[in-house]
Amino acid sequence: TQSTWGRKKREKTGAVCVCHVVPSAMMSSTHPEDLPTEDTSLLREHRRVDRWQNVKYGGLVVLFVVISVVFSVTLAKKADKASNDLDGAVLIKSASDKRSYRMVELANNLQALLISDPRTDKAAASLDVHVGSMSDPEEIPGLAHFLEHMLFLGTEKYPEENSYNTFLSANGGGSNAYTALEDTNYFFDIAHDQLEPALDRFAQFFIAPLFNENSTDREMHAVDSENNKNLQSDSWRFMQLLRSSANPKHPFHKFGTGNLHTLQSAPETANMSTRDALLAFHSKYYSASSMRLAVIGRESLDTLQGWVVDKFALVADKPVEKIDYTSLPPPFRGSNLGRIVRILPVSDIRQLDIYWPLGDMRPFYKNKPTEFIGHLLGYEGKGSLLSLLKNNGWVNRLSAGLDEETSGFSLFTVSLSLTADGLDKTDVIISYIYQYIALIKKFVNNADAVKAVWDDTAALQDIQFRFAEDVEPVDLVSSLSSNMQHYPPGLVIAGPTLFFEFDADIVKSVLKGLSPAQSRIHVASKTFNTTDATPTWGSLNATEKWYGTSYNDQAFSDSQLNLWTAAASNIDPTLKIMGKSQFVPTDFTLVAEPVITSNSNQTDGPLLLVDNSKLKLWYHLDTAFNQPKVNIRIY
Repeated sequence: TQSTWGRKKREKTGAVCVCHVVPSAMMSSTHPEDLPTEDTSLLREHRRVDRWQNVKYGGLVVLFVVISVVFSVTLAKKADKASNDLDGAVLIKSASDKRSYRMVELANNLQALLISDPRTDKAAASLDVHVGSMSDPEEIPGLAHFLEHMLFLGTEKYPEENSYNTFLSANGGGSNAYTALEDTNYFFDIAHDQLEPALDRFAQFFIAPLFNENSTDREMHAVDSENNKNLQSDSWRFMQLLRSSANPKHPFHKFGTGNLHTLQSAPETANMSTRDALLAFHSKYYSASSMRLAVIGRESLDTLQGWVVDKFALVADKPVEKIDYTSLPPPFRGSNLGRIVRILPVSDIRQLDIYWPLGDMRPFYKNKPTEFIGHLLGYEGKGSLLSLLKNNGWVNRLSAGLDEETSGFSLFTVSLSLTADGLDKTDVIISYIYQYIALIKKFVNNADAVKAVWDDTAALQDIQFRFAEDVEPVDLVSSLSSNMQHYPPGLVIAGPTLFFEFDADIVKSVLKGLSPAQSRIHVASKTFNTTDATPTWGSLNATEKWYGTSYNDQAFSDSQLNLWTAAASNIDPTLKIMGKSQFVPTDFTLVAEPVITSNSNQTDGPLLLVDNSKLKLWYHLDTAFNQPKVNIRIY
């Protein structure tokens, strides 16, 4: 069953630029050379892409049957005057990852992760700048995103506007970028033998961009077009409604994408120059010390390091004022909590989302309390919350986990896909959710039981990490350059995935925040409309500013608050917390001998093991990739 604590990420928190996409082939490979091994105890001492497979506690069971060891690679000790290794740390990586890694810091304080993969067909690079839409000036929403568009319109060294993308396209590559709340991420891929000239072009955008004034109007329209594309997306509409509901004194409330009005019409009316604001924004925030670079190629680490030093050494390092978001009023408190919002979606969906604002969870990446709580809430076996709600015919799917995570605060969310009957039982469903949260609170007080389940969860994460499959080079470097902003050098690969240390007190602290009074509830359905009032909550009487979403926002009624508060003392006896699983594997011995049945000499193709009037069962062993995975298909 798909894990539910790793709640799917919505479109990048802010805006995703699609204007520079160039189609390219999707290819990736690894090489077999052995690397130094590291004892697995290291994994106990030390958080996009955050998805993993949970062994189901009943029904079909996926058995893991591959022998493996956990590899790690020590950051190279070699250094020169232009760059230094970072901390001499051990970079923990997957057993299935045969690449070599080295992390260095240039003299201008730009940090770079070098990745050598002699068999990759594509080279790639990504640079993450630690500034995003939350830093937009209030007067010009979308400025960070607009800068993302404008950055690639020629440089002093390569002034022709389209030369970068033309070069990439001619060599089987492409480029793209996205703007998030606190980061802007640029990336490209290209044929492996063209990495050096591509890096030279890429680096110049961060050294001497032209910000071609003649292209300003066109790129404003490109941003506007991108925003128009998102206007009919419910995920974007719901996300912005949540943000627009936030405290206006916190930058989370901002409209990150921008449009023609915010970038052109409004500034002109206010006698402001968007271009001047863009240049000031770039000068203020685009500093080498705020940048993290990841590069992958066939070349050796020494060669890659030489290229990076040569091409990125001239990126200017400037003092950057870092915003302390923890000193700001939180985005959700007081009057914007304890509210239920009914939303008219574009699609014919029925969705229930419960949001609880929490503090900054990033410092707890070793403990992962929200992931663990989400794992407990998302349990699907006998006695689970989902099982009860499904048996009543109210819910189709449930997911739980962090939905927003930034410096200073985060949002824990339980999201449910409702049936038509479930829409009418929203208050009761929420009561059951609080019953289950109360059950988890009791469970966490049982030290032995909770530690056993935590160990299972950690073991499953270890398995996912150890037997991780390859990702495309461009996806790898984009993810790692972002991770470098938030994790220590040795954990930029392992940090997002592995569970390192159990701390029941941190879990209990998070659970205390999951209370009715500290929540926001969003319910979406096409049955809500703008004309027909209902006796219980009225009509959709408000419109969100940026996406035009119709909604109704009101405080919890006394009866709702009483029902949900009393849930903790009225727990349904059929609800149970998962126990220690018998299906978490510990033996990874490779079972590789072909099976030959008594009536067949087949060894190469699928074997027909069972053939009768009720069942045909075919079997084929594939050990090419040595992955602990069984595909079971039932027709």
